[in-house]
Amino acid sequence: MFSNRLNLLTKRPLNFSKVLKKLATLSLVFALFSCASAPKVSDNLINQANHQQNLAQLIHWTIQGKIAVKTPEERFSATLHWQQENDTYKIRLTNIIGSTLLELEGNTEYAKLTLDDEHYIDTDPERLLYRTTGWQLPVKSLPALIKGYAPPETFDTKLDSAGFPKEVQEKHSLSPSPWVITYKGFEQNKQYWLPENITLKKSPNTIKIRINQWQLI
Repeated sequence: MFSNRLNLLTKRPLNFSKVLKKLATLSLVFALFSCASAPKVSDNLINQANHQQNLAQLIHWTIQGKIAVKTPEERFSATLHWQQENDTYKIRLTNIIGSTLLELEGNTEYAKLTLDDEHYIDTDPERLLYRTTGWQLPVKSLPALIKGYAPPETFDTKLDSAGFPKEVQEKHSLSPSPWVITYKGFEQNKQYWLPENITLKKSPNTIKIRINQWQLI
């Protein structure tokens, strides 16, 4: 069985500070978002039902951008590379000179994380990421959330005046602090309106993502 081959993090605890030392931009963690260009929005009210249906069908894409992570223990930023093909994803973080800091890949059955030239495998990507880095991130929902699609069975959505999602909050969270996702700025790419700036908060953690380029396949 596949589960018998899993490496459930039996190696020694990871010293994640080694990775942080590689980042030359620690003092600029959230500064990269302060100079973002004015958000682009539609001049007309969009049809939310059609918009969400289009996003649900968008399953092949890549993005380039920046990610900034703030936790009680650390702050840092990195360049984000993400490739999504249906349920298969590959997320790579690189530093200012292009060296890979972290790579997370997987699908609905498994996740593999590569960090400091060591590999870790688990069936749950969120558990894997937390146990190796200490980060909390809604990895399983993020392929939908990052394109502005919030499944109604798991998220409540507030819209702005143009009909775009403004704030999304996790439903039925077992944690006293559910995930809250806010969007700022949407840009049209083919028939899709896709977000440029996303903030994910789950107290006391904050993750900001700025997308510089969407490539739709």
